[in-house]
Amino acid sequence: MTKSDRLHIAINSIIGFAGIVIGLIGLGVAPYLIVKILGVLFVVGGSWWFFKNMSRFCPPPSPYHPSMVVTPPDFVGRKALLRQLNDALKNTESLSIVGEQRMGKTSLLKTWQQYLQTTAHLVVFVDGSQTAASLPALINAITQQNAPDNPEQAANVLQQWAVEIATSTKLPPLLLIDEAEHFLEVLPLRFFERVRGMLQEGQLVIVFVTSREMNRIFADMGKTSPLSLRLLHIDLLDRASRDSIIALGNFHPQQVELIKMWAGRHPFYLQLLGQCLIEARQNGENDEVALRHFQTNAAARFNKLWVNLTKEERESLQTACQSEQKIKRRSLIERGLVTEEWQLFGKVLQEWLIESNFEQDKTDVTTQP
Repeated sequence: MTKSDRLHIAINSIIGFAGIVIGLIGLGVAPYLIVKILGVLFVVGGSWWFFKNMSRFCPPPSPYHPSMVVTPPDFVGRKALLRQLNDALKNTESLSIVGEQRMGKTSLLKTWQQYLQTTAHLVVFVDGSQTAASLPALINAITQQNAPDNPEQAANVLQQWAVEIATSTKLPPLLLIDEAEHFLEVLPLRFFERVRGMLQEGQLVIVFVTSREMNRIFADMGKTSPLSLRLLHIDLLDRASRDSIIALGNFHPQQVELIKMWAGRHPFYLQLLGQCLIEARQNGENDEVALRHFQTNAAARFNKLWVNLTKEERESLQTACQSEQKIKRRSLIERGLVTEEWQLFGKVLQEWLIESNFEQDKTDVTTQP
């Protein structure tokens, strides 16, 4: 908010306060009914004008939280995925959910967990990034019981707990393992082989959530995955969900089109650009400032993501940012970088790719002998 804005608000607040004072004086000393009516009008009108302007000093909080988990009533979209999760649970089917960082995997799990609180299912959520990557820690996080660091004995504790829960509730317990790669990469294969047996017997239902497919995680370790689960990908939002998120910010039509062009249907970048635009509005800055802040924060995410892409994926993106050639690489759709129409998800990615190529060209020139 600029100094001019603050001065304008202060003057209007003083005018409103003066109206309240004049109205109160009229009510207190005027002998005529018409003057008292005018006094009431001055008090009401002055109060409305005063509080309207004072509220501008304390703007409402932003509805956008790009780095936070979002749950109902703020959670938007993913209806098809939630329906698939419910159908799998009814069939006692375990699943593997894969999605790039900031695609809303944790928000999806937490939203589903909140819904299942109204049912008889026992649901246990485990965050792999917040739990030590060891068998005793995992078993304790699930069962609240101690277990030895031995795959057979740890599996026995888990199985006994699951059977007791299923006996009391008539339903197998549901485990939601977020950031599951922290466990998949270090725990012994024998433990997961025992888990596979529990899943086949219907004693447990597990949803493993990772940023890479489980087969690739085990393949990178030179192993074969002991778990064969149906795979669900979290990719870009549908258009209705995108529009619902944009509507939270009460933007004017030009800003709405700007958000669609720059952030596309990517949940994280929609939240990030929405937050930048609202902060700019509150600080009396224009949309260009908001876009600059948005691109700076987005670049940090892209730099981190870039190192995890394959050479072929990088080349496809670099070629696409300089031409209208379609990017027919399904892995990039699954990462949320490319739409179903084989186009970059938003202008923010295109601009970053162009700028990164330019910086790389400069580096190549300066390093030549």
